[in-house]
Amino acid sequence: MEQPIIKKKLKIKKPILIAIIVIIFIIISIILFLIFKPSSKYKISFDVNGGKNLSPLTITKNGKLEKPDDPTKEGYEFVGWYYKGKIFDFDTKVTHDLVLEAKWKKIDSEEETSNEENVPITGLTLNTKAVTLSPYESTQLKANIEPLNATSKDLEWTSSNEKVAIADVTGKVKALKEGTTTITVKTKDGEFEDSCTITVVKVKITGLTIKGTSTIIVGGSTKLIVDVSPKNAVLDNITWSSSNPSIATIDSKGNVKGIKEGSVVITAKSASGATATYKVTVTSAVATNPTTPNTTPTPPPPTTVTPTPPVTTNPEPPTPTDPEPDDSSPDPDTPDDETQDNETSNNDETKDEDSEKETDPKTPEESEQQDNKNGEEN
Repeated sequence: MEQPIIKKKLKIKKPILIAIIVIIFIIISIILFLIFKPSSKYKISFDVNGGKNLSPLTITKNGKLEKPDDPTKEGYEFVGWYYKGKIFDFDTKVTHDLVLEAKWKKIDSEEETSNEENVPITGLTLNTKAVTLSPYESTQLKANIEPLNATSKDLEWTSSNEKVAIADVTGKVKALKEGTTTITVKTKDGEFEDSCTITVVKVKITGLTIKGTSTIIVGGSTKLIVDVSPKNAVLDNITWSSSNPSIATIDSKGNVKGIKEGSVVITAKSASGATATYKVTVTSAVATNPTTPNTTPTPPPPTTVTPTPPVTTNPEPPTPTDPEPDDSSPDPDTPDDETQDNETSNNDETKDEDSEKETDPKTPEESEQQDNKNGEEN
């Protein structure tokens, strides 16, 4: 009978396996290094944008590129070589491959016949390179264009941080808050530009002046304000206090309230240490000018009606219904003419007194005196 064939597995010792892996890793690293080995030379290509082609150049690392001859393009004037939107500086050291782009300006037939009608800008500079401002202060930057008779003088102004400062179309810069920003001006075609660094810092307050009403009444109020010096200093963290809060108080916004009569000294203090004082007087009422007549009519005092006791009068006797007696024989019951006249007079006086009481308002004291008089007469 045939014996079964037994296959033996090849056993590799562990140290040998590790050595093999290390060798493979080293070989792969060498291959990758050779593939991606940094070049000591860089290629410079030229995008002529329709102009006459230029052959690429090779330059060593950190070398400087020599400016080639200007390309030509029919109907156009060569402006310059640009890299990433900015004109390329040929004094720059080359550290990588570059593609330089040619920019052109179209030549009109009128420009060819008369250069005086269209004079291009050849230079642009600002009148200053750095300015320090305080918040909300402004300054005017001036752009100097060359030549002075350039046809187009349109410029663009921008700020690298508009939260710190901004610039308008005329170059006027306004500071907003503490910080640093760069104001850049450039021509419309972007060929020329210049910049100025704007630094915004707070100016400390060196003096305070309090303004407002110095006299108030009890229960009244007024608002005090402060002026600072120098004028470009920023007003911040003013602390108010009263020398006697029992006479007048003041809150954090400068509102003074009168509590009772007297005088107090109000003090304002800035965070930088500048102080100012102001005297406030509290009175019981607003003083009036004695020379000014009071034109407000005085209302009449309220009329107090005192009930008048009824006046007792003797009623007239009824007229007898019997036949008229003889004139020659007087009736003993009929009062004579003199008595009748006296009673009529007394009744008239009583009616006049009652009428005066109704038409002439009297004070309670006058009414009481009149009642006593009437009682004595009765």
